[in-house]
Amino acid sequence: MKICRGVFGGVRVLTILVLCFSMSGRLLAAPSAQGPAPTSSSSDAGKGEETRLLEMRQDLEAEIQKNQALVDQIKKDREFEKKLKTAKIRNLTTIYEKMAPRTAASQVNMMSDDLALLLIAGMNPRKASRIMQYVDPKVAIRISLELSGLKSKSGASKNSTGALP
Repeated sequence: MKICRGVFGGVRVLTILVLCFSMSGRLLAAPSAQGPAPTSSSSDAGKGEETRLLEMRQDLEAEIQKNQALVDQIKKDREFEKKLKTAKIRNLTTIYEKMAPRTAASQVNMMSDDLALLLIAGMNPRKASRIMQYVDPKVAIRISLELSGLKSKSGASKNSTGALP
C-alpha cells in the first residue's frame, strides 16, 4: 500500500494505492514510506508542524538576508579603507618626492623597511634614485632586495648563500 498526498484544485487529496500481485496470486502491499493513513488529529498536528517549519524557514531567510547585508557593508568598508590607505601613501610619496634628496634620505634611514619600500616603489624612478644615493647603504640594500623580489618579507633571502646574485 502506498499513500500519496497532494493538492488538486485547492483541495488536499489522499490517494491510497494497492499494488503487486505475486506469481502465487496473493496480494502484496508496497511498503509504505509515510506510515498509516493520517487521522484527523495527526492531520492537525501535521498542519501545525508544517506551519512551524514554514515560519522557521522564513526566519532563516530573513536572517540570511540580514547577514548578507552585513557582509556587503563590510566589503564596502574594507574597499573604502583600502582606497584611503592608498591615497594616504600616494600623498606621502608626493611629499617625499618634493623634499630635498638628503632630507628625504635621512628620514628613509629612520623609518621601517615596509614604509620605505612603499614610498620608494611609489616614486618617480628619477626622484627615487636621487634619494637612494643618500640613503644608508645597508638600508638601500634591504630596500633594493625587497623591490627586486629577491628578499621575502620575513627577512630571509631567496638566495641560499646570503650573497647578492
